[in-house]
Amino acid sequence: MTMKNLARRCCSLFLLAFLISLSVSQMKAVGQRLPGDRMDRAEFAKVRINRSQQVARTLQERAAEPLPENLTDDEKTEAAKYTRWLRDSSRKLNDLARRWQDTLNNVGMVQSVVLSQKKMKEMNIAFNGKYSALRDELLDELRQYASISHIMKSNYDAVQGSINNLR
Repeated sequence: MTMKNLARRCCSLFLLAFLISLSVSQMKAVGQRLPGDRMDRAEFAKVRINRSQQVARTLQERAAEPLPENLTDDEKTEAAKYTRWLRDSSRKLNDLARRWQDTLNNVGMVQSVVLSQKKMKEMNIAFNGKYSALRDELLDELRQYASISHIMKSNYDAVQGSINNLR
């Protein structure tokens, strides 16, 4: 019975290793679709994050399985090593997925900041264009006012001179 349980445990570990390698190969294949079906990098990263989390859950489930009762001390020690490895690997995969998700979120925030900076720049360009048009309009009015003022002063001086000549 002990050997049977140990064999079952080893088969589970080999199955798990196979699932991990299959998952990794599927992750690679996700990005190798037809050019028309290509997903963007963020979507590809999300798929990989989900796969990593699934594998981490599977590892955690396998680590939580009870050990067979009829194991020798050496077998229990070996099984404890495998269980510890499963838990550590699960934790590492979860940490990796969390960091990847955080990075993906930060990239999204950076992209939104870049987008708002781009919109701000476009608004600035539009404002500068309107400001330049208004400045040009005011300068034209100033020139007109100055020329009218100069003409009126000339007329005033001419009339004043005529009045002075009459006295």
